[in-house]
Amino acid sequence: MRAYARLTSLHQLLTNNLRGGFIGEQYVSEYHSALDQLGHAGYDVSDFRIPMSSLKLRSTGGNYLTGETYYAEEKEVEHGQFLMRLQSVLSYFSLATESPQRKIGFASPSRN
Repeated sequence: MRAYARLTSLHQLLTNNLRGGFIGEQYVSEYHSALDQLGHAGYDVSDFRIPMSSLKLRSTGGNYLTGETYYAEEKEVEHGQFLMRLQSVLSYFSLATESPQRKIGFASPSRN
């Protein structure tokens, strides 16, 4: 499944190259696009979406004399929050596709 491949690639990129900090909006859009693909295939993955309210302009500095605050140019989400959602959806599919011998009480995702 292409969407799952996109998610695993995104996971590898973000765990290998970004430790801590923030993840830009372009990665959130790519993630949501892959979730949309899974949704169109009949999987209910809505619980794994990152709320748009979590994307914020991060303060990058300021001038204490004038009270001015400087912000990053694009909205970002905390790295940990993004990876938690991404790892959750990957685990969801890993558990759902386990062989019956290793089943631990989870059923495969239902297709609508």
